[in-house]
Amino acid sequence: MDSVSRISAEQGGTVDGNHQLLDFIIPNDGSIVDLSKSYFSLKFRNNNTHTSANIANAVFNNSLNLDDKSAVQTHYTPPVGLVMHAHMSNANKGNIETLRDVNSLRLNQKLYFTDEEEQIRSQLNNVIGASANKSWGYISPMIQASNNDMTGNLNGVASRDIDAELRVPMKDIFNFCKNPAYAMSDAGDTNVHLELDFGRLSQQSAYNDADFSTGANASAFGKITDQAGAVTTVVLDKQYDENYREEIPYYIGLPVTSTAGTINGANAEQGQAGVIFKTIANITYSATTRLVTLTLDSALAGDTVGLILASVLPTTAGFTAFSPQLVLYKRGDNPEIQRPYNYTTFSSERDNLGNRLNARRQYEIESECVNVLVATKSDSSSLYSDTPLEHYRIAVNNEDITNRDVVIRSPVRHDRISRYGMNSGKQVKSLMESRLKRLAPFADLRSRRENDGEIFFIMEPMPVTDKMKLVEFELKAQSGQTVGEVQIFKELLRSY
Repeated sequence: MDSVSRISAEQGGTVDGNHQLLDFIIPNDGSIVDLSKSYFSLKFRNNNTHTSANIANAVFNNSLNLDDKSAVQTHYTPPVGLVMHAHMSNANKGNIETLRDVNSLRLNQKLYFTDEEEQIRSQLNNVIGASANKSWGYISPMIQASNNDMTGNLNGVASRDIDAELRVPMKDIFNFCKNPAYAMSDAGDTNVHLELDFGRLSQQSAYNDADFSTGANASAFGKITDQAGAVTTVVLDKQYDENYREEIPYYIGLPVTSTAGTINGANAEQGQAGVIFKTIANITYSATTRLVTLTLDSALAGDTVGLILASVLPTTAGFTAFSPQLVLYKRGDNPEIQRPYNYTTFSSERDNLGNRLNARRQYEIESECVNVLVATKSDSSSLYSDTPLEHYRIAVNNEDITNRDVVIRSPVRHDRISRYGMNSGKQVKSLMESRLKRLAPFADLRSRRENDGEIFFIMEPMPVTDKMKLVEFELKAQSGQTVGEVQIFKELLRSY
């Protein structure tokens, strides 16, 4: 029977910017491990506080963000984006793979070989949320939220912060880990070393806060019906169908504050004397009126006019990362062990082409290289190939691969991507060549992948030769842009 084994990092404890080197030792217990199902696990928990005592125990809708450049970005990042460098070896065979800049390589690849739905589904194994086409945003994967009617059970716990688990499939890090039958008796003790890119993590609200208001382009989710008296219940101005739980941006335990209107005659805008901070204690729905009622944890001071309630950001936002583990799937059947096991790995190098409109440079590439991937970066901190290119051309041993320039988003470009996919054994699933946006309202797939999320990742198959190859890259940036930082990934044949 199959079983699961958890291997804790030798360093143990918490992980942060000062402790992001992790070592795992998989002991030789004679088992057969399905590496294709195994993954790296790291748990996260929010540590949020607010200066207002009224919302001290509220559940803030914060998720983590992985900054793919030097500033906070609004793009969704798959779990592998947290892994910067990686190494795998074992006692009997020695080095298996040594990879640098794993996140840059894999994030660019994933934009071509995963589709929209796959990226959204990966949120289930992530602490970084991906909006599912709700204009107000999404519910963070780091909280357990409920908007079910709790009438008669108001002392129950409806929402809470949870220990959210980030899972990075081992096959997303190492090509070798696509192996479904890794015999520990052949390998001996196996070492896995990971260096995380922890400094890129930050916290971010999972809401589009503007959507609570009534201004231009706002959706007025937070508009409250005017009412009289010092009451604990407020009625949303919008009408909803019976699937209201999926449509409203509120949950029980959510901290809210007034951003407009008056309460008992006092100005309730932010920074004014009448501003309130409350926690939602219950949510009910009337099928007759199609109205949603929010029950607050304490009564309002009096009559409300033009009131808008929006979510609250914590005064101090923090998180803890802990319990780094490798989760291994061990096979209980008697699978055939592939000997030898053929796979590919990557070597890489960085260069700067001088910030030119037109750039040309030659490199010596290993003889066993079967594919070359080039990321052109707008700055050295970028994980994505985001320098806007107009076209490129590649020559191997002074012979052009194509008889014309490869223009971005042209049939020739799509043909080169398809050839790379066939040569690497991958199915091309997207030619959008742009990152997945979060938070904003999305009418369709194209609007979700906005222009500022475009990437320009070069992927070219290479002929296998008996000696080093001389490969020339000729790159032209779009008008007003320059080619500077580049990163070259060379896919190499290996046999285990």
